[in-house]
Amino acid sequence: MDSFKIKSDQIYLDHLNQLYVIQSQDHLILKFDDQFQIKKESSSSFYAEPLFMSVVDPMKIILFIPSFSNVQILNSDLTLLSDEYYQEFNSESAITHYSNQSLCYFANGKITLKNKIDNRLLESENIYYNRSKELKLTEIKSNGKDIYLLIPGVGLWHFNEFLKLEHFINDSTIEHIDLYENKLFISKQEQIEILNLNLKSPLQKIKFSFPILSFSVNKNYLLLADKNKIFRYKIF
Repeated sequence: MDSFKIKSDQIYLDHLNQLYVIQSQDHLILKFDDQFQIKKESSSSFYAEPLFMSVVDPMKIILFIPSFSNVQILNSDLTLLSDEYYQEFNSESAITHYSNQSLCYFANGKITLKNKIDNRLLESENIYYNRSKELKLTEIKSNGKDIYLLIPGVGLWHFNEFLKLEHFINDSTIEHIDLYENKLFISKQEQIEILNLNLKSPLQKIKFSFPILSFSVNKNYLLLADKNKIFRYKIF
């Protein structure tokens, strides 16, 4: 395990072991290499808002700003490639890469696959749920087949490649999720749970000595953040 001191609101880890840190108070997104050396930084007044990132493709990073229904695509230097307004998006929406040709997002109570080339849409049936009083960022993750949707304070949904609901976990304590190959990781306060893709009983539970503010996982590492430090564990 290694660590370094830094304040963060959210962290993301790509498949190249590069780390992305959102610092909302300072309006910054920071990018670090695998030695925790800063490579790039980007500043914008928009970064004071709640943000959601997808770093599945480090060359085309998705940055979603829910309060403005705005989806930006950034390159590896955190430079803006495109900027699109999604009318149907709101504070409960989320978006990620599904494949090289498709985006996957949650909006208006549905999961949608959008073809990047011809804009064709494939939609799920409506998802009905009671909204949480405490608004937290919705999270969506995909491995190019399975899709996982977390609405904090409500629960976790699993959809297949045909956008049919496979499983639902009614658990308001799940705070964050991440996906690597055939394992789904979830965080609950000071604990990480590792599940199979069918969301059956946890394969493993890992207890830590601090509340997990944010986390991210790839083939090499599990990264955890509290308010003032990021911890990196080699787990594979």
